[in-house]
Amino acid sequence: MDSLPATSTPLAAALTGGKLKRVTLDEKAYRWLREALMAGSLQPGQVLTISGLAEQFDVSPMPVREALNRLVSEYALTLLPNRSLVVPALTPDTFREITAIRCRLESLAAAEATARIARSTLEEMTALNRQLERERSLDVVDFLTVNRRFHFALYEAAAMPVLLSLIEMQWARIGPLLRLVVRPDGRGRPMKAHRALLKALKAGDAAAAADAIIQDLQHAAADILPRLEA
Repeated sequence: MDSLPATSTPLAAALTGGKLKRVTLDEKAYRWLREALMAGSLQPGQVLTISGLAEQFDVSPMPVREALNRLVSEYALTLLPNRSLVVPALTPDTFREITAIRCRLESLAAAEATARIARSTLEEMTALNRQLERERSLDVVDFLTVNRRFHFALYEAAAMPVLLSLIEMQWARIGPLLRLVVRPDGRGRPMKAHRALLKALKAGDAAAAADAIIQDLQHAAADILPRLEA
């Protein structure tokens, strides 16, 4: 199988002493793999095998199989006829559909978070956006990591765990694609939708916060779609 990134943050976060803990092995394997998908550490077309992952995690194949089955059921991975799995490449139509779903889910989270968000979270998001806008030295992986932290600080503030899980499922599907389409010249620029979101949150304007998230997602989609169609 294609090797997984040896220095990826998800791997370091999920493994303890180089091995998965033997309590809830399938849950740990699932969370690691989903985090790797969300972070763009796995790329479209990358092939995974149960035996290869079990060897890397130093566990039996069973928990890995359970984790992969969950991700297949969430459409984050595709099962091949030879029983290996592949990170799917999204078609333009599928990407449009996922974007529409994300707009609904993530704008709802933004609206719900507006009344609940703590000042410390707002300060954290402001600092993260400052990184995105000012640090031109960020590589693609770092940029995507900081951007994801910005968004999920907001979504977690909504205090709606079911909604958060649904959002994570969609990010697992688009994460591998984002790493391939984020351009170097897209970093270090003012992020107008992020600024509008922060302004709306500080003003307690739920509708404006929801609209800012939609604008952010649609702006990204407008950049990504032509690349998929090409």
